[in-house]
Amino acid sequence: VVTSEPRKKSSAVGRVIHEILQSKIKVPSQSLQYLYTAERIINHKDVVEPSLKMGKIVLSHRSLWSNVPYGLLDRGVTNYNSPDTKLIQVTQGLMSMYHQFIIPDVTFYLRVSADTAMKRLSVMDKVKEVMYEKKEKLEKIARGYEWQLKQFPDKFVVIDGEKGEEEVTRDIIKKLEARNPKSETISKF
Repeated sequence: VVTSEPRKKSSAVGRVIHEILQSKIKVPSQSLQYLYTAERIINHKDVVEPSLKMGKIVLSHRSLWSNVPYGLLDRGVTNYNSPDTKLIQVTQGLMSMYHQFIIPDVTFYLRVSADTAMKRLSVMDKVKEVMYEKKEKLEKIARGYEWQLKQFPDKFVVIDGEKGEEEVTRDIIKKLEARNPKSETISKF
């Protein structure tokens, strides 16, 4: 089962988030994380939990881990190497509602430069998300993910996202097979 967060077609909250990201609706950036949390709850209850109960594999574009780098950016935190306790307090606040979610068995972090991301975004056939799809913001979000990787190294598998789509897919499948060598399902992706 493939899902995404936010879901712009099957969720009213997801549609509102997309309108905010496209600057069609104005809200304070900090409030956006609460909408993401609401959408994540709906997605878990409607898609993730029922699918897992049926024994299905769930692949999700984004998960609870996205909350920290985007949430820190929305709160203006950009110095991840500072001993400033504010960083930890903000992170704990962002994650306080996340105890109710299933933590993914594996989270792949596709590491790409902001330049590569901008090039790929420029050729995508989709409405641009004005709020985050700027090089400067992508660089800050990437620093947030890198900080998070150091905090929770056992929760992520880093993949070189600079490679082509087929090569990245092969790398992901290899990592999945290494984690679960007896699975026959993986090679069917």
